Amino acid sequence: MGNALRRSRRKRKKMKTARMIPLAQMPVKKAQHAAQKSKRDISSEVDDNGSRREDDRSSSETDTHRSSRSVEASSKSSTLTSQRSKFELDESSRSEDSSKGALDEKLLRASVRSKHRKRSPSRIQFATDRPSNVVNAQMKQAVEQWVERTLQKGVRGLLDEFAQLRSESSPSADAYQHFTDNQPFGRNRYKDIFCLDESRIVLRGHPKGNDYIHANYVSTPLMPNRFICTQAPKEETIYDFWLMVVQERIEVIVMLGDFIEKGKQKCAVYFPRKQNEVFTTNDVIIRCDSVRAANRPICVHCSAGVGRTGSVVTIAYILECLLSNVQFKDLVQVLKQLRKQRAGIVQTEMQYLYVHRILLMCFMDMKLIGTSDRLNKFIREYNRLVSPVQ
Repeated sequence: MGNALRRSRRKRKKMKTARMIPLAQMPVKKAQHAAQKSKRDISSEVDDNGSRREDDRSSSETDTHRSSRSVEASSKSSTLTSQRSKFELDESSRSEDSSKGALDEKLLRASVRSKHRKRSPSRIQFATDRPSNVVNAQMKQAVEQWVERTLQKGVRGLLDEFAQLRSESSPSADAYQHFTDNQPFGRNRYKDIFCLDESRIVLRGHPKGNDYIHANYVSTPLMPNRFICTQAPKEETIYDFWLMVVQERIEVIVMLGDFIEKGKQKCAVYFPRKQNEVFTTNDVIIRCDSVRAANRPICVHCSAGVGRTGSVVTIAYILECLLSNVQFKDLVQVLKQLRKQRAGIVQTEMQYLYVHRILLMCFMDMKLIGTSDRLNKFIREYNRLVSPVQ
């Protein structure tokens, strides 16, 4: 018994000595070995009966294994978390790249569409928006060339030119089928003034289901559908006329004639003629409330909608070409273009001469041309033809 106690005391003394050495001063392996050995020594202390506490040692080893497994699990968890984060980051970056690519593709398509889309400008860009010296030079050159060609032809030459144009620009019968179909219903004022199918106004929401009116769109170089050329309303077509005005949001109506001319009715009364008078047709009430400027289609009509109407539209077309620096050669080419939209524009040879005379007067007023012997001769010939001496 005494020997056992002495051995136990020697072991305790060794353990105390080992505990006095700081672990930080030991090598790593020795420090780990000392820590494990100290745990085993503590757990192997003898109780009062001299038996070892094996349960404590097994419990200590179990805790060590649990700790190591916990560290390994934590390491694996952190690894999986980092891998998952990296995967999510990669997926996010790929998603952002794909969404960015889709957005770039949409923008590219929109850009391509915008290049090929035909759009009306919100504001007309006239040549007068540019420096005055550039404008004056370009306009002056274009006008001088046009005036030179006109004066070379003279009044007689222009009359011959119009006669040839008339024979070349008659539309074929299949180009005005709706005109022919509506002839029995009295919707056409003249049987030889055709309404082209391609550019005709199509009525919508008519109570009788009619979609026809003798009217065509006419475009200018800078504004599609700038004008609507139409015949003067008949008693049968007054409602159709105002339906067109409302449908097309027309804000200006130019009437180039009177209701009765030389004892013949040229136009039905389709608007109030006296102050505070109200004109009603079916469910349409016409009242003048205000007047303002706008850039919507301008409705122009005379009786047939091609003679005086065509003359005014042609003059406006030429002046717009000039102000917007759009090249034009002569009136023949302009009329061929306009007659593809409204058949028979500029109906007579005198109207053809009138267009030239008005343009010459406009160019003189704009100080683009000056007087000359040739110009004065042209004006004298025109005046003699228009107002012959009785």
